[in-house]
Amino acid sequence: MFTAPSASSSSGPRSAEDIERDVKSYCRYVSAVGDSTAALLLSPSLFAEFSNIPASGVLTGTSSDTLARLQLGLAISPTRIYRGFVTDDLARAECQRYSAEARTPPLPAAPITSRAAFTAKIQVLEEAVRHGHELRATLAKKLEASLATVEDYGALALQVDGLEQQLSDAKTQLAALPPPPSPANSSAWAARVRAEDAAQDLQGRLRTSQALNLEIRGGYYKIFGQQERVPAFVIATLEFNPGWLWQSSAEARARAAHTAWVKTKNTIIGLAPEVRTQLQATLQADRDRLTVLNDALSDMERRQASVQAVPGEQAQRYADVLWLELAKLRAEKAYLIAHSSELQTVLGGEGPRAR
Repeated sequence: MFTAPSASSSSGPRSAEDIERDVKSYCRYVSAVGDSTAALLLSPSLFAEFSNIPASGVLTGTSSDTLARLQLGLAISPTRIYRGFVTDDLARAECQRYSAEARTPPLPAAPITSRAAFTAKIQVLEEAVRHGHELRATLAKKLEASLATVEDYGALALQVDGLEQQLSDAKTQLAALPPPPSPANSSAWAARVRAEDAAQDLQGRLRTSQALNLEIRGGYYKIFGQQERVPAFVIATLEFNPGWLWQSSAEARARAAHTAWVKTKNTIIGLAPEVRTQLQATLQADRDRLTVLNDALSDMERRQASVQAVPGEQAQRYADVLWLELAKLRAEKAYLIAHSSELQTVLGGEGPRAR
């Protein structure tokens, strides 16, 4: 009776106002369809029947073989009225089902966002930039006191500017990422399952009610050529379809299958083989880069520590420049660790650890 579309068929996230407008529009639609269908089911039927009946046994002493019969009256079907009330209930249940589906947070089809990786990188860069500003301010004072050269200040300032540029780029990339999908919380999904079950229950009741039909007819009765004492009649008709005996088991299977189908939507969508292969290749690239990066960091940290151990202002300034250069590599390492961990979580297992 209802088209029952999916509330999540549109692409991209929707605002709360869009969802509310969508739900209200659909509910108005199903309510109107329900009222239209129930109007015929709840209303009694008017009928007129004209036929010929055999004259034998009805009127004797005539040469006519048949007599004309006219019936006018009203037909009331309690089973149709029942289906009318169920139809009204089904329209409301379908509105609630669609509303629950529309308000259920979507499930992420591709859970790799790189948001955590950029956040980790930004944290390292922000700390390095703060320290770089302190080093530059200290060196600027020494430059004013002629205790440092312009070349020293320029080299340090260039490193700080590079860190600031990397920080700005990372923040821009983070801001450009699509908003993370809302997690499918259990309460929203439980409400959706209840609404789906309620709609299915009413649809099942509507289907099974077709097996039984009770109709009561009454009205004016006239056989032309015969005088009736009471020109009225009442007829009750009861019909039963034996297919109901097999329908009940099919309905039970349909309910169980529908509930299981709805609940399967409350799981992370499995990765397609080509997507899994691509993610595995990306993870391996991250691991290879981490191996190279760890070696470079270890070598540069040893150099920076050895330079810092040398007494003298010139050696300390060079050690500061090396520290700022190290910060860039540490930021990249933080990004790779977070990104590969996210990849490994999706693929299953444990991600690489910092060392």
